[in-house]
Amino acid sequence: GTGAMDGDRDAVRFGRVGREYVSAPPTSPAKPYEYVDAVERLAATVEAGSPSRAGGRRGAHVVAVCNAIEAAAEGDGPVAVDDCGATADPPPAPVVRPASDGCNTGTGVEGTPGAAAIRLPPVGFGCSRYRDGEYVERADSIATALDAGYRLLDSAELYGNEHRIGELLAAPGAPDRERVFLLGKAWRTNHRRERLLAACAGSREELGIDAFDCYALHWPSALEHRGELSRLAEEPVERQEALAFPEDADGELATDDVSLATAWENLEAVYERGWARTLGVCNVSRAQLETVLETGDVDPALVQVERHPYRPRTGLVDCCHERGIRVVAHSPLSAPGLLDEPVLDAIGTDRGLSPAAVVVAWNASRGVVPIPSSTTESHVVSNLAAGSERLTADELARIDALRDPDFER
Repeated sequence: GTGAMDGDRDAVRFGRVGREYVSAPPTSPAKPYEYVDAVERLAATVEAGSPSRAGGRRGAHVVAVCNAIEAAAEGDGPVAVDDCGATADPPPAPVVRPASDGCNTGTGVEGTPGAAAIRLPPVGFGCSRYRDGEYVERADSIATALDAGYRLLDSAELYGNEHRIGELLAAPGAPDRERVFLLGKAWRTNHRRERLLAACAGSREELGIDAFDCYALHWPSALEHRGELSRLAEEPVERQEALAFPEDADGELATDDVSLATAWENLEAVYERGWARTLGVCNVSRAQLETVLETGDVDPALVQVERHPYRPRTGLVDCCHERGIRVVAHSPLSAPGLLDEPVLDAIGTDRGLSPAAVVVAWNASRGVVPIPSSTTESHVVSNLAAGSERLTADELARIDALRDPDFER
């Protein structure tokens, strides 16, 4: 990385072997900070008779790392680095629901999830290959996203690129597994128990992981199974469509007789085997979510739906947040005409943001995790950076006014 010692918070850039440097913006709101703060803390510990030596050890380790980088650049092969007695920060808090005390189900801040909710980064990265009416290779943009600092990847067996993601996560310079939240999704043709378990096992193998952080039903309704979806991206497009969207004799989608309650029960078998730390459901209505909550033994920790200013899903979002369920917004930027809205341009002009970044910030300010998808490096970076913005109540209300009850895809 570069720029870590720079006063500009946007100056940090990251580059792994064989790849160009990518800007790695901050992903949370800036906190007031003065460089004298560290000196004052050290002075206070000295006065108290217990000075911390951790900073000195880390400083020596940083110098050793810099020297190793220079040595590696001039020579061949790896260079060992002395830890100088420094210790690494502890791993991030586990992705689990904290134990409830019976009164921890409300929202902590109006419009945001309560303390019982799982911990998620403010912005995630969508890994779907389908863009603008065609399928595209996404390995490079996903690698760029990881380098920029995205730590939530939205994957699915339907996308057919889980093995590519697994290769990226196993490559030198990739973030540690425990620092990346992996969301996986079972496709509609695999809602029967044996197929759902097989789908999850196959996805775990392709990704090279022991367990998903969250494994979800991609859609609430089931379709007929016409074949395995493993590495779907390597199949001809016609074959991909036939497997993922089977048709009956009349050319309509061939449905399977598996209710949402049954599919959720089958998904719980994944959780019981330890293959997923939490469970989720996607593209549901509020009534369908209530079905899952009423019939299941394991409550969903995450709900993923299409959400943007035209379709804010306010009732569903509030319902989830009241229950400590996180909401992930797919397709947050792709609604036709959305990014041309004057109000987004006006707010963006005031804040130095693009209309897309304003929509990302609108979601993050409501406690919703948007998962924009882009193949353009500058957009990948700016979308992530927007997650650190928090809009005012007035700005949120102006964007909320874009709601279109007649919006349809």
